[in-house]
Amino acid sequence: MGNTGTPETRTARVEDIDLILVPGAAFDEQGTDRVRRGFYDKLLPLYRGSTVALAFELQMVSRVPAASHDIPVQKIITEKRVIDATTGKR
Repeated sequence: MGNTGTPETRTARVEDIDLILVPGAAFDEQGTDRVRRGFYDKLLPLYRGSTVALAFELQMVSRVPAASHDIPVQKIITEKRVIDATTGKR
């Protein structure tokens, strides 16, 4: 496969990853989030798998401003609902 090195130093190829849990401070129902910078801004444009955010309902807001390079998550799971951000459906 694409992994090399010892278990402690192994790195995965982006195409070998099935799911990424994306952190954020606030989310809207379109999957836009705040504060995802640095590593995730570089990784997500290369990634073609599933993206999910785990959030508390209080982190949900009506709209999060997005920059041109921001890539929204596909699903948001809170303690009350699961939001499909690609369709806006619960």
